[in-house]
Amino acid sequence: MQDIDYLIVAENATLGQEVYTNHRKVMLEELGYSAKIIKFESPKIRITLDFLRVAYIYKKNLEKYLKTTRPKIIEFYCPATLIFQDYKLLNNYKIIASFDLPFGVNMSHFGSNLLHRLERRKFSNADIIFSLTKYGGDFLISKYRIKRKIVHMPYVLNPEELKMTHVSDADFAVSYCPRNRFDRKGLDILINAWNSLKTRKKLIVIGTDKKSAIGYLQRKGIELPENIEFISLLPREEFLSLLSSCSFYISSSRFEEFGQIIIEALSFGKPVISTPTFGPSELLNDIDKELISPSFLPSDLAKTIEHLKKNPSDENIKKGLSRFMKTYNYESVKNRLNEEIAALLK
Repeated sequence: MQDIDYLIVAENATLGQEVYTNHRKVMLEELGYSAKIIKFESPKIRITLDFLRVAYIYKKNLEKYLKTTRPKIIEFYCPATLIFQDYKLLNNYKIIASFDLPFGVNMSHFGSNLLHRLERRKFSNADIIFSLTKYGGDFLISKYRIKRKIVHMPYVLNPEELKMTHVSDADFAVSYCPRNRFDRKGLDILINAWNSLKTRKKLIVIGTDKKSAIGYLQRKGIELPENIEFISLLPREEFLSLLSSCSFYISSSRFEEFGQIIIEALSFGKPVISTPTFGPSELLNDIDKELISPSFLPSDLAKTIEHLKKNPSDENIKKGLSRFMKTYNYESVKNRLNEEIAALLK
């Protein structure tokens, strides 16, 4: 039996989730805790029964894992791994539930109410809930009536990554849109907005290949301008280098619960323009509300981009970015994490 301080349980980790969980592990190890990450993979979830079946598989896999590893704390990142876990088993550990969605289950199909009830019970029984966003914690209070143990524990960029990355302005904009999330990430909104700007500035869209993007846009009847480049996933060092070299970042999502890339762009002092979706709006409201498009219409997003292009040295934005750097400081967040863990282990 191997004893460790902290176990992070992730499920179906996306690239962003992998970065987040690795980030947590590094922070914990810097604090002197021994930490491990385990990831559970499953087929794509389409209906509630799929979700329940996968949750049951996660339950059995974790039970098997805990026969060889004994952590003091288990952090469940995302909901499915947690909802079927046995109360008696979890009583042996301190439990942290963490999430980037307003609530773990973001579904509206038949059976969602059951999933919400299961998740509410598990969240209510967790020792601490870590919310990456303030609005996420507020949502749990209003939706699940959970009034304690919710801690805003944001993602912040590791200072070593900042040190290794040269910040410049190479006169291009950046956005992110993975191939299987064109609608959710608002690729059509983005390209329509860029078309209406009639700008010569290059836009680089990370996360998808050109062929897939063109196929989607053609189905939408949207013309692709020549000054847009598509780049599939990059190694993290190359991605951060590209992000640190842009003039500004654009989030055109119809739904964005968190916005990890947005925090990374802001950490490089880059202005971010966004549609009025949850996570980005929370961040940008504290920097400059003019960076948030008033609607999801491409014309409004284009006007917001145009406003930034005409005011690249806006003092309000500079002051807002400075406030952001202080609020989302790596050491302060690490100290907050340490305080919560120390209190939990008393």
